[in-house]
Amino acid sequence: MEQTSGKLPRVCFATIEYPPDWGGVSKSAQRIVKMLVEGGFEVHVFVPTDTQEEGAGEIEPIAVDGISLYRIPTSRDFSPSSVLSFFKAIDQANKALSFDIFHGFYLPMAHPCLPVAAKAKRPVIASIRGDDGVVLLRGDTASAMSKILREAAWITSVSGDSLLRANALVNISRKSSFIPNSIRAGDGPQWQMT
Repeated sequence: MEQTSGKLPRVCFATIEYPPDWGGVSKSAQRIVKMLVEGGFEVHVFVPTDTQEEGAGEIEPIAVDGISLYRIPTSRDFSPSSVLSFFKAIDQANKALSFDIFHGFYLPMAHPCLPVAAKAKRPVIASIRGDDGVVLLRGDTASAMSKILREAAWITSVSGDSLLRANALVNISRKSSFIPNSIRAGDGPQWQMT
């Protein structure tokens, strides 16, 4: 992505979990965000938080490890009100910052990014992370996920099977990639056969 007018390319990264949240998505999101920062991107992370948390009424970003972290006081149930809360927060930040690219890190997280990105004529990456590739691509949620698959510029997944299930709903064969979990060699103890 090219830099324009001397600014770093800005990424809107919407995720279901981010540290200190526990979970695989949280850890993966943090690794990817760290790589983006190291790669020269300005990253703004949007994540839902329980409304009971201290300071949950504020949607001002917190500077953490070289990123701007926005904790949006809403549930993680993807109800219309929670999607609207996310959309409003992302739209407000985009008006001030003009994001270059949007990333929904967990398929439903791309949904509130799509209308903001469409107004700005910017691409959205949607990442299938885990149960969203199994549960959400079937049954009652399949039509909502199909909309995301159709409108996103690119689809990624850590599961080839999830990409096949997604492709059965919407032809994403020319706009999708399998990306193994983002664990760099050397980040942990080296496995050896004894």
